[in-house]
Amino acid sequence: MLPRTKSLGFTLIELMVTIAVLAIIMGIAVPSFMSTIVNARLTTAANDLLAAIQLTRTEAIRTHGRVTLCKATPTANQCDTSAASDWGRGWMVFTDPVTQSPPQVEGTSRIVSRGGGQLSSDLSIKSGATDLQLYISFTGDGSSRQMNGNFLAGTIRICSSSSFVGNDDRARDIVINSAGRATIQRPTGLPASCPAP
Repeated sequence: MLPRTKSLGFTLIELMVTIAVLAIIMGIAVPSFMSTIVNARLTTAANDLLAAIQLTRTEAIRTHGRVTLCKATPTANQCDTSAASDWGRGWMVFTDPVTQSPPQVEGTSRIVSRGGGQLSSDLSIKSGATDLQLYISFTGDGSSRQMNGNFLAGTIRICSSSSFVGNDDRARDIVINSAGRATIQRPTGLPASCPAP
């Protein structure tokens, strides 16, 4: 009589039950994980633009002169003055001794920094205020000003049209007050169309 050997593998039923349990877990986990990814993209985009705004203000105070942040693609040497484009294409910070509207870069040596331009396709950056659609400018005292000298204040919205986030997690607003201070806020109840602030 041959000795009985114990099988060290899995039976077909055990494998099928394991695969079914894994499929159920993945069905629950993946949408939640996608929501986390979209929220991380929103937060990163908002923090990147806020950092550019803060750099612009800091440079204006440091140099005691006007410094401007404007929409521009990462390789451009001039501001994008089209109201139809949004901040998602990128931006540029530059010293701005010649006050003109729309702002113009007076030589590439005046460019301090470039950023943005690498947004996910479901993100958009919009502004409701007319002047914020083109630029954000700070004077030597750190206040935000329009090119004509009036106060510049308003909201820029970073928004996701993704179906993985709810209407309360869809956007981040960067609010700039007339003193030049910029903060990030989280608006609630926005539809997927992501209206401008």
